[in-house]
Amino acid sequence: MKKLLSILFITITINCFAQKNNTSKTLEDNLLNISSLSASFIQTNNLKDFGEDVYEGKVYIIMKDKALWDYKSPYKSWYLFTKDSIIQYDEINNQLIEFDADEARENVLLQVILDITSINKNFSSKQLNNDTIRFIPKKDYGIKHIDITFKNNIINSLVSIDKAGNQTTIQLHDVKLNQKISDNAFKKKELKNK
Repeated sequence: MKKLLSILFITITINCFAQKNNTSKTLEDNLLNISSLSASFIQTNNLKDFGEDVYEGKVYIIMKDKALWDYKSPYKSWYLFTKDSIIQYDEINNQLIEFDADEARENVLLQVILDITSINKNFSSKQLNNDTIRFIPKKDYGIKHIDITFKNNIINSLVSIDKAGNQTTIQLHDVKLNQKISDNAFKKKELKNK
């Protein structure tokens, strides 16, 4: 769950910075203006001593309301976050698990997922060059840092390194910001009858 929340935070942060950079605003200012986002992603996990895993899917987020991380390949799996619950589905085990959000309210990454405006409370940032910004946690959340790289003022990639040296890279495409996301995007019916 901790790894998933790290990945979700990374994806949300990346998408939030996909907005065109305005010279009168910093990247952090742009982040605070995001109300919704959707994008396709390719996620590559390089786990120390375990090698590389590649996943593909879509992410949908309505800030301060809900977020869906929907894996399509190599197998179906999804995580739905709302203010009241966290629901996880795993196709391999045909298992649906629901957690009360109270169990995760203390988790800073979940707070950021549902309310991106909380990012400055928990992370400091610095611009590494014209195209890359680094987020560094103010406390130990298991993440060393997150680097977000832009191309033509649109988010191109994100690299997260955790305390164990594991690296997660997420590349986004078809990013849509501040557009209406249908409630149907968040409705999932994956359980198979046995």
